[in-house]
Amino acid sequence: MSFKKTFIFIMSLLFSGISYSQLRNDFFKNLNIEVNYNNGALYAHHNSIAYLTNSYISGFDIKLGKLTYGENVWEQLYRYPEIGIGYYNSNLGNSEVFGNANAVYSYFNASIIKNDLLSFNYNFALGIAYLKKCYNNYDNYYNIAIGSKVNIYLNLDLDIKLKLIEQLYLVNSLGLTHFSNGSVKKPNLGLNLLSYKVGFKYFFKGNKEEVIHSKLSKTKTKNEYSIILSGGIKQVSPLGSKSYPISSASFNANRNLNLKHKCGIGIDLFYDSSIDLLLKLNNDGLISDIENKKTDLLTAGIHLSHDFVFNKLSFTTQIGYYLYSKIDRKFYDRIGFKYNVSKFLLVNLTLKTHWGRADFIEFGIGYSFN
Repeated sequence: MSFKKTFIFIMSLLFSGISYSQLRNDFFKNLNIEVNYNNGALYAHHNSIAYLTNSYISGFDIKLGKLTYGENVWEQLYRYPEIGIGYYNSNLGNSEVFGNANAVYSYFNASIIKNDLLSFNYNFALGIAYLKKCYNNYDNYYNIAIGSKVNIYLNLDLDIKLKLIEQLYLVNSLGLTHFSNGSVKKPNLGLNLLSYKVGFKYFFKGNKEEVIHSKLSKTKTKNEYSIILSGGIKQVSPLGSKSYPISSASFNANRNLNLKHKCGIGIDLFYDSSIDLLLKLNNDGLISDIENKKTDLLTAGIHLSHDFVFNKLSFTTQIGYYLYSKIDRKFYDRIGFKYNVSKFLLVNLTLKTHWGRADFIEFGIGYSFN
């Protein structure tokens, strides 16, 4: 079944569901379903990808979400956002080289402007994608964008929702979708899709519930400190090289600005075993027999950070500067999540990059204290 037929089939299910609006089970409280058809193009951020694009992208996604109404403080801070899960399907601009993508994800959608008739919103989605085709030495060596079939799915959208009838909304959005494996397996230039989406959102029990407006107490500004140990793996060029283990240790000092934001400074120490190969490569791409010291595989840096706080979950961004590195590079970045399991224990998932080019994915555990 083609994606267009699939989209039409899902839309028919959506509208047939309207006849069941009399259902009053608590499961349907605040619950909605959204179906979108998307059309766009592959954004070729590298010359080696540009000439491979031979068609526009088209696909669909379906979401199941719930509006929040301020039961938790963070919901009020972010203007009563919607959270949920979704499924995405699309071709990728060249069926022979890139194939198509299937992804499952969770999403966060919050309003910038909102009234009874329409709303202007931003949407962030993160999940796991399965890409049908990836780089292969024998029959798909043109695909230098994706080195593995399992990848990270990342989507950023701006959308407008227009109320049609009591429980049904028209949705229009513009967005960017990114696929990458975080350099777990090379090649990994990644794929970026620019798309326009149009669809419908249906609320099973309407959208009339009163939100909670409570007086939010100002946070008592305080300093927080954490020590995080992380690890991961990566591959480097040339293609076909082995996977190299990576580890890092970070000390962070953060200050709460309010209930929503915190900023900080920190120091990082990285052990990157792939540096051994990079130092041995000469200008001709040949590997020399130089023996590197263990300390040559270490890098150290200092970073500035900012966190958006969602109760126990934080979305963190960092920009860092190398104080010591045998490789000629100056800056690094991090983007990811931290979750406070308890008062003292946290877990960490971040992507370290060099100006947007993935270095490796870090999985970590940390100790937090005041």
